[in-house]
Amino acid sequence: MFNSQDVIGPTQDLFGDPEFIRHLLESIHDGILIADRNSIVRYINSSYSRITGVRKEDIIGKPLRSVRPGARLPDVIDSGRDMLGVIRRENETEYIVDMFPIRAHGEVVGGISIVWDITQVRALTRDLERSRVILDGLKNRLREVHKAVHTFDDIYRRA
Repeated sequence: MFNSQDVIGPTQDLFGDPEFIRHLLESIHDGILIADRNSIVRYINSSYSRITGVRKEDIIGKPLRSVRPGARLPDVIDSGRDMLGVIRRENETEYIVDMFPIRAHGEVVGGISIVWDITQVRALTRDLERSRVILDGLKNRLREVHKAVHTFDDIYRRA
């Protein structure tokens, strides 16, 4: 029989452990940036660095807009409203950012950005579109070939 305490009990202890939280955030493939209520960056995971090219030492402890002038997370923190699907580009990497306020006891205490790389998705979409164009061309050529083909009955009736 399933007992939820078998799962919840041990993990409750883990969630109080800052090291566990750090490992948890580092294990996520998407980029994570966390800022406090003053938009000072408090944490980024290694995936955030990989996707955006921003190094931890260049951003942690600094006002987000001083390091990332186009940052929208401060707006999310100020307004208390989510912002989803913001497309950004750093060098050759294109990514989407979803941003959410972090609330504690009904008050916004910070914000979190979740960043996911769409460069590969865009490349695959372009490849798929090129393949579709080639396939359409082949279909048209095949139709032309079939138009020119006569059956034995067609030839026999003419004779």
